[in-house]
Amino acid sequence: MPVNPSRAIRLMFARALAVVAVVALAIPVATDTAAAGRFDGDWKVYVYGAPGKCAFGYRLPLTIDDGDVLYKGRKVHPRVIGVSSAGAVAIQLGSGRNVVTGTGALNARRGSGKWSAPRFRCTGWWRAVKQ
Repeated sequence: MPVNPSRAIRLMFARALAVVAVVALAIPVATDTAAAGRFDGDWKVYVYGAPGKCAFGYRLPLTIDDGDVLYKGRKVHPRVIGVSSAGAVAIQLGSGRNVVTGTGALNARRGSGKWSAPRFRCTGWWRAVKQ
């Protein structure tokens, strides 16, 4: 049965964040205190797949609180979604062959970047807007 790349990637984003948020609660994490407060607030993140077989749109609400990224009120480990004190964003969802990686940057009100999922031969971009 063929895999629908856009559906698989949307599910990977949702499942990876849900699993990581739960697991992250058990892992003590050192935060970058220089970033604490600089990007704090509620963010709407829009994730898009490139046109073609990977085309999709996905909205993701995140909060940054004292330098920590939160999804549905739970801390996300910085190896999954991390924001540096300068606003550099690094993303790694999933593991093994089923991995989505991304990069980008935030400023005080907006952010953007790109992502890729090599197994599905998909790429895309993301945009963030502070609420």
